[in-house]
Amino acid sequence: MKCLICYIYAAMGHNVTDESGFSLLESLISVAILAVISGFILQMFISSSMVNQKAQNLDVGSAEAISAIEVVKQSSNQDDIRSNSFFEGCVFEETEGLKITKYYDSKWKQVFDANKTNAAKFILNVKVTQAEGFEREKYSDIALQGDYVVSRELAGLNDIFATIVEITPENKQIELISLNTSKYINT
Repeated sequence: MKCLICYIYAAMGHNVTDESGFSLLESLISVAILAVISGFILQMFISSSMVNQKAQNLDVGSAEAISAIEVVKQSSNQDDIRSNSFFEGCVFEETEGLKITKYYDSKWKQVFDANKTNAAKFILNVKVTQAEGFEREKYSDIALQGDYVVSRELAGLNDIFATIVEITPENKQIELISLNTSKYINT
């Protein structure tokens, strides 16, 4: 039984005899074909690994952003937000609301030292601002619970924004995730 390469040689007009074993040329062609196929397979593995890492970063980043929003939504004032363990070691700024910045390394471990922010790979930014077009006057929200009427004062509607950005090796910031919601802040 002749091998495939023998048939190819015969089709090209070469005289091929039925000898057992492979010639040097047949072996070289086989190695070249194997190298080309292996290169394509290796490229697929590398690409899938990069896509997998990006998907993992999106998953973890989404979870962190959602957690931050939930902490803010469950807090009744800025002191509750500041004292929550989720925001421990974060940078707080009060400019047109409250801005919170949390730094992470490439393995999503929090970077606590503000001087080491150059080691950060990801940044969580949370901003709590008053909703546009909403007056900050107090009003009563009356709800019937059982036989009792409960009245509470609300201070206003606030917008909560959470974004995760990735810092590239060129020091550019690429936004991965951007979430926002609103909540009423109690007085």
